Amino acid sequence: MNLQVPALKKLCAAAAVAYLLALSGCATAPTLPTDPAFAAAEGSIRAGRATGSTTEQRIANYLTAAASTAESRGQGPSADAARAIYNIACAELTVLLRTAGGGTSWNHPLNVSSGSVAYQLNFAPSSRDGTWSPAEFSSFVPAANVSTKHVTTPNRRVGFGGTL
Repeated sequence: MNLQVPALKKLCAAAAVAYLLALSGCATAPTLPTDPAFAAAEGSIRAGRATGSTTEQRIANYLTAAASTAESRGQGPSADAARAIYNIACAELTVLLRTAGGGTSWNHPLNVSSGSVAYQLNFAPSSRDGTWSPAEFSSFVPAANVSTKHVTTPNRRVGFGGTL
């Protein structure tokens, strides 16, 4: 997935080199941080989760949430909340793209709008740099939904992009 929005280019890497786990878990959504600076982004995540909206509206909401945290993902007290919101948006967007409408939004160019902002998503083929082809994935499970009951040594890293 090659995103044409600079603030969201890492979403490409998140989907292409996602941590794909073959375990099942509960279907609960990760808890959103509550930070007044990101109330709009939190609202966009909730709107993206709303199954009553169209797929295009949900996709646009996830992209809006991720984009709205772009300027705050550096240092400071809000950085952790910004990163968490961005990562949730990336993971849930990837799952939505792969599953909605039987996967009709997966692995082909897609244009969506949110207000005056337009997003253009392009999927990239595999390459020698470690990018995996979107065609190689039949499903995704957000890491937050995977049971860790039998994991004795968790391997967690702080970073940007949804873990799947």
